Amino acid sequence: QNLNSCILSLNLSFQKENIGDLLIINAQLSQAGIFTCTAQTVVDSSSSSAKLVVRGPPGPPGGLLVKNVAETSVELKWSRGYDNHSPIGKYVIIGRSFLSSEWKKMMT
Repeated sequence: QNLNSCILSLNLSFQKENIGDLLIINAQLSQAGIFTCTAQTVVDSSSSSAKLVVRGPPGPPGGLLVKNVAETSVELKWSRGYDNHSPIGKYVIIGRSFLSSEWKKMMT
């Protein structure tokens, strides 16, 4: 019962899967960390700690630098955004020209 009160105090939804398993639903990135729960009876108590890792979409890249602008090319540099435990596999660069207002995927 104390395990349930620990989880509920975080306003997380949870669902019991099997004996000893717990599935946490709708966790927020800010709720990641190490949590300790204690089960206590009139005779004894037992504590256990676990690390909660929350995966989320990667953050935006930062520090965008535009160099060597030419008629049909440009050099772009940026720093990786925080991956929120979901590794970044690739970047897609889109752009548009003065001739068209439609955004299109650029070749790299």
